[in-house]
Amino acid sequence: MHLTTLYRDIDRVLDKMYQPAYKYNAPLLVRTDVREIDSSYVFEIDLPGYELNQISGEIVDGVLVVSAKREESNEGTYLRHERYNECYVNYALPKNTDHSTMRANYKNGVLVVTVNKSADNSRKLLIEG
Repeated sequence: MHLTTLYRDIDRVLDKMYQPAYKYNAPLLVRTDVREIDSSYVFEIDLPGYELNQISGEIVDGVLVVSAKREESNEGTYLRHERYNECYVNYALPKNTDHSTMRANYKNGVLVVTVNKSADNSRKLLIEG
């Protein structure tokens, strides 16, 4: 009797794991590639369907915050509604970034944000013996 309940619970968990992602918190699924190159960090953020004036970004307390919002059409009745009109994503930046020189470019539905690294502020400890 207990094994039947256990198997049913496992089946329920596995069913949820393999259902399409849009059924679970889809507004949070912003696809992003983050690369580190010699002098900067590059964030490539997919925001298809948004116009340039609908996207904003800023750095708040060392966190890159990117959001996009578009107006929803009030015309007609939706028979199927799967697109989200608003999305956002946050990325904690490493301490060695220079926020004053960041730049962004939006083209073909991809926002590319480049944040330059700052000069290495670490100091080596000289150990004498």
